[in-house]
Amino acid sequence: MNPSDTGPTISPRREKLFAALSLILGTAMALMFAEWGLDIYFQRIQCQTMDPGLIRYHSQLGWALSPGWTGQHTHHDYHSIYNIGPDGFRIQSEGTVDGDARQYAVLGDSFTFGFGVEDEQTFVSQLNAMGVNTFRNYGIPGTSTDQQLLLLRQIIPDDSSVGVMLVVYLANDLLDNTLPYPLQAEQAKPFFRLENGRLELSNSPVPLVPKPALLRSTTLSSVVLEGFTIQDSAFAGTSLGRLVTTIASDRQYDEDELRPVLERNLTPALELFAVLLDDIAQEIAQSGSGLTVVLLPGRDAMVNPNGVSHHYQEYLRQSVMALLERRSIDNVDLMAVMATESEADIRLMYYPNDGHLTPEGHRYVAAKLAQTFN
Repeated sequence: MNPSDTGPTISPRREKLFAALSLILGTAMALMFAEWGLDIYFQRIQCQTMDPGLIRYHSQLGWALSPGWTGQHTHHDYHSIYNIGPDGFRIQSEGTVDGDARQYAVLGDSFTFGFGVEDEQTFVSQLNAMGVNTFRNYGIPGTSTDQQLLLLRQIIPDDSSVGVMLVVYLANDLLDNTLPYPLQAEQAKPFFRLENGRLELSNSPVPLVPKPALLRSTTLSSVVLEGFTIQDSAFAGTSLGRLVTTIASDRQYDEDELRPVLERNLTPALELFAVLLDDIAQEIAQSGSGLTVVLLPGRDAMVNPNGVSHHYQEYLRQSVMALLERRSIDNVDLMAVMATESEADIRLMYYPNDGHLTPEGHRYVAAKLAQTFN
């Protein structure tokens, strides 16, 4: 029998085509399972539940805390209970002070409010427990400097503080000032535009309108690194894309490589912040109080000193410090202070997945602030 008669043969061309199709199918299946697995992983580590009602709509601020609310907040990293006083701000330990104690109003976001820790564990409560001066926690999660200016205008008439501590979270506060919706929240907010060097309030009263899809797809990294090559990803919007972005952001970059991009993308936010700062200082001066600005870095900036997040926040730190020095505004540069600590110690200060300060982190911040305020 002729060997050629044993059955049909496959041409080399078809063999290559079959191999290519098999490779494509296998790769697609692998990516599908990788995406499925990563999606489950990210959902697990970011899973959180909170009893409803902590946040309420506020026509001037966008949102505020609900007076008298008590509830639980559970995250992969922690389980905490929050208590809101009848005045609409978080209850804190008052401590025992003498009649000569100075009172400070503390403005900030969720780091000041104390996401992830109990009432008595926030750095505001711990400053009170030191018993020299008194501190009032006006922190509202998700707010930025523009909302804190508007809140300051509301509380000044009824607050007897002789000092104001403005806590600036370097990771996103300055960028959120420029936006009608925060980068990491769905609620609309008021914001200011610069018109001939003066602040013009927009989006007020704040509309109850869902966040547009275009803004929902905007991320911190896409704003900070707009035009930079690591943003290009075939998996944008997926868990694989999130992993790719994380890995790319953890690359080791030279500061000179990023500086032109940062200057271009961050200059508008810095210009707006400078005018917001001037208005805050003026409001406080008129009430007879003093202002101290506290610069608080995000976790990623501190655990990877050569990554994109560090370069971005360090650029903001230097720029804001220059603004403060030109205006002779008192400040506490926690980013510079924390840079002297070991990486292991810094990791203990932040929750690994949520990114907020741990109880250890709040104790550290309180101890450093006490050197200035007590």
